[in-house]
Amino acid sequence: MGVRQYAWEPATITAKKGELVRLIVHNADVLHGLVIPDLGVNQDIPSDGAVVEFTASKAGTFEFFCSVWCGEGHMEMRGKIVIQ
Repeated sequence: MGVRQYAWEPATITAKKGELVRLIVHNADVLHGLVIPDLGVNQDIPSDGAVVEFTASKAGTFEFFCSVWCGEGHMEMRGKIVIQ
């Protein structure tokens, strides 16, 4: 997936309950952070990108957002993960 000021691409991710989710995150600009509170994910995304892994432990739709202030559009940097 990609991250840049002020967007995630794609903004919606789907996964199956119980599977290991591996996001290879490419960062186009400044430091960002990926947080999915309901799934216990909180990881910095440096300028050279990161790999974020977690188990899709419960079904539902969960919001993710950027945890590092990255400019004026920071508060709009939201996405969702749908776990079936």
